[in-house]
Amino acid sequence: MPGSLSIIRRLDPIVLLMLSILAVASPPQVLMAPVRALTSQGLSAAPPSFPSVTMTTVGGGFETSVAVNPKNPMNVIVTGCCVEPSSENDSFGIASVSSDGGRTWRNTNSTFTYVSSVVKSGWGFADPVGTFDADGTAYIGTVLFTATGDYLFKSTDNGNTFTLSSPFFKTSDDLLDYQTGAIVHLCQSETEQDFPAVIADPYGTSPYKNNVYVYVRVAAQIDPYTCFFGQAFERSTDGGKTWGAGVWFGGPYSGIASDFSLSNNRGMAVAPDGTFFLTGPTSRGALVLKSTDGGASFQREMVHLAPIQPNDVEVAAVSSSNIFVVFYGGDPVNGFHLYSVFSVDGGSIWSSPARIDDVISPDRSHVASAGGPDMWDFSLSPRTGRLDVAWFDNRYNGGNYTLADLYYSYSFDGLSWVPNVRLTPDGPYFVCTRSAGRGCTFNGNDFMWVASSYTRDGSRVYIAASMGKVPCSDFSTALYTRFVTIALSPVLQHRST
Repeated sequence: MPGSLSIIRRLDPIVLLMLSILAVASPPQVLMAPVRALTSQGLSAAPPSFPSVTMTTVGGGFETSVAVNPKNPMNVIVTGCCVEPSSENDSFGIASVSSDGGRTWRNTNSTFTYVSSVVKSGWGFADPVGTFDADGTAYIGTVLFTATGDYLFKSTDNGNTFTLSSPFFKTSDDLLDYQTGAIVHLCQSETEQDFPAVIADPYGTSPYKNNVYVYVRVAAQIDPYTCFFGQAFERSTDGGKTWGAGVWFGGPYSGIASDFSLSNNRGMAVAPDGTFFLTGPTSRGALVLKSTDGGASFQREMVHLAPIQPNDVEVAAVSSSNIFVVFYGGDPVNGFHLYSVFSVDGGSIWSSPARIDDVISPDRSHVASAGGPDMWDFSLSPRTGRLDVAWFDNRYNGGNYTLADLYYSYSFDGLSWVPNVRLTPDGPYFVCTRSAGRGCTFNGNDFMWVASSYTRDGSRVYIAASMGKVPCSDFSTALYTRFVTIALSPVLQHRST
């Protein structure tokens, strides 16, 4: 039935037609939890039906994200696609906005003069990441590489114009060391930051709706002589005006990896009931931190994944009890691949890992790097509970690791995934400057993004990634931000078992 999370089975054409009619006629329903034994069941052997896969070029190709307005599913913003500010260029696009579901785009603008008048002490702009809250307010977070703090851009007109909110992660901020309980501050001497993340609670059902959460790789002064890099978290309950409840996870303590290549800016999520999650890789598996009070406090759950060692971990949830984790990891026998696990009891018990990327011959690692971490992302559909995963894949690159294709798969249960779909049949595309062994170098393209739509039937998936058809320069000027729309059949609903 629409909205349930039972496992898809083979459906005959008459059933498909009936479900299609019901999916259009039935009103949206609240996501239901997968309450079943942790055992795997197969999907239909028939390949998935994709009525259309379209790709538009948004702008310059840098680190990019995509966000969908829950109040208006046709309103989409893509970041990282536009001209960076300078004193010679008094206007710039901090993002591009679409009002027609990604068919056409226009820049959103601010001015260098305006930003400088607010910040006053000089500023930088890097790695923008966007989100919408439950009221349709758009936010874009950046890292500044300065001691003045990171800034959040805010728009109340569907992403058309942005203003600056108060800075977060200032060196004067008190951050609670999660492991020791001590108060730490950002290091004055270590201004390098990366992997910014910003997510607003988009659910009208949540008691913490419109909370804004930020999560950035930073260094903290843990004693008078030592700085350690880790992940810092802060929240705002008033639309970015003030920030509080800062926590620092990192150094030799919490178990969340602080190594640069393992930091994760997609490792947080919000469930429809307002439960907030953080996650990251550890030497023993994955750590899931859960907050049921809007980010004020956390409880930790460990996901033991041995013999697979995760490099990157992401999380999504239907509720505080029903949690999905997708991770990229490897072991000495099978190499590195994408996997998923889930829990129906709040994180105490987890399913066995399920492989997402296809088993092919030779079955080497498929997920491609683009000059930074390996490039992939996943999203949970707020309408149907479908898990959408996309990644750069190098299976058709002919040994040239500057090339990759965009691939996609989906699941409704986190156990069974449809055969992988190549979204770029005209590819592979260039994704970095040059290769070193099996990886890219000199690009800085650290992340791509996946978002599921809020359309009535939940049938659209959006991907933002930087790709080019000609070799890249050292500054990746040949890359362009591509916006890919996957229009799935609206019959992709679960059938009760």
